[in-house]
Parts: sequence; structure tokens; C-alpha cells
Amino acid sequence: MASLLRLHGDRLAVIGSQGEYVQICSSLVTGLLTAVNDDWHALTENAPETTLASRVKRLSARFAPPLLLAMTALLLPLIPQFHDSRATIYSSLLPLAVLMALRAPEAVANMIRGVIDKVSTGPRE
Repeated sequence: MASLLRLHGDRLAVIGSQGEYVQICSSLVTGLLTAVNDDWHALTENAPETTLASRVKRLSARFAPPLLLAMTALLLPLIPQFHDSRATIYSSLLPLAVLMALRAPEAVANMIRGVIDKVSTGPRE
């Protein structure tokens, strides 16, 4: 299902005419009516096959950025200029990597970033 919706979204991004737009909208309406009629077999007949390569691609697109951020948090303190800031780097970047991996809503992520900023800068005098 998700792959079919992504295909429609990809096609919408590159449409070249009103006719293509109408065709995509018609396909979406047909799909919605099929889902409402609980005909899931017919709905997935034209879906692309999910392969190992497509799953790996989708997972790597989701988890590569947070993994890169976590690796940066772990490796950055190894550079002599950042060695004294290890705790601050860990406490700032690792929670953000977790939030990215969990796809936390932006409002939640901003609240947590604010708390991390306050804690990492210490009390203000």
C-alpha cells in the first residue's frame, strides 16, 4: 500500500500535463473505493513487489542520518580539540540521534533540544 502511494506521489512530482494529473487522481480515487469495499487483493494487484533491495534501501534512508549523527557523537571527542567537551557532545548529539531514529514530532524534538541546551550550558549567573 505504502509503495503504491509513494509511486503516485513520485508521479505527481513530475507530471507534465493536466491529463496525467487526472489519470493519477482517478487511480487514487479507484484505490480508495477499492479499500472502502474491503477488496485488499485487488488493491495490491498492481503493487510493486517488495524485494530485499527495496527494504534495505528504505531502511538505510531512514536510519543512515541518525546513525551518522550517533557515530559523529562517538568519534568527535577523539579529536584532541573536542576531548574536553565529550560529555556535552554525548549529551547533545546522542539524544538527537535517538529522536531522529524514532521520527519524533518536531514539537517534541524542539522541547527536548531546549532541555538539552539548558542542561549542557549549565546554570546562568
